Amino acid sequence: MRISYQNTTFSGSAPIRARKQRGSALLISLAILTLLTLGASVAMQRSSLQVKMTTNMQFKQQMFTAAYSSIESMMANLGSGDGATDALGTLITNEQNNVNAGAASGDTTIDIFSESSWTAPEHDDLKAVDSVSNLVSVDQLPSGKKYSLRDSAGNSAGTQAPYYFASQVIASNAGGNISSVQRQGFVVMGAAPQ
Repeated sequence: MRISYQNTTFSGSAPIRARKQRGSALLISLAILTLLTLGASVAMQRSSLQVKMTTNMQFKQQMFTAAYSSIESMMANLGSGDGATDALGTLITNEQNNVNAGAASGDTTIDIFSESSWTAPEHDDLKAVDSVSNLVSVDQLPSGKKYSLRDSAGNSAGTQAPYYFASQVIASNAGGNISSVQRQGFVVMGAAPQ
């Protein structure tokens, strides 16, 4: 017996609408699979971005460590009085000459490690660090009558004066896109200016 109901024929074979439903189920499952694939690729991109961010943070920490160790070594050498007086004296003289010539204060710098013949700290364990520079400048020259040797003749008030220095350390990687800049001030008592 054959019954017809709005374009659907029931007989021994599968209905025509059932075949269309299998095709639509295939399309829906294909769309879901596509969405899952896109979701997985976005998750993988985020994961690789997080790995890059973590690596950059580790490199930044290595730059900080290298700069900090350079400052620590400089301060230890200054504390031991190991050969810095000639280099700092030359820096003071050059700075005073520049200021007398009308240049801005703090323009003269020296690399304290090479000028003082100090051994710079090793950074072999910090693979990301390519270069470390430690430039020292005079932050403030002593001035005024209380620091003048001429104006304090006959007493000990003008024999020594404080010299203020600033050390700027820059540690960077080979590309120069990751760096750490640290600045350290220090005071050295020296002979008063004339």
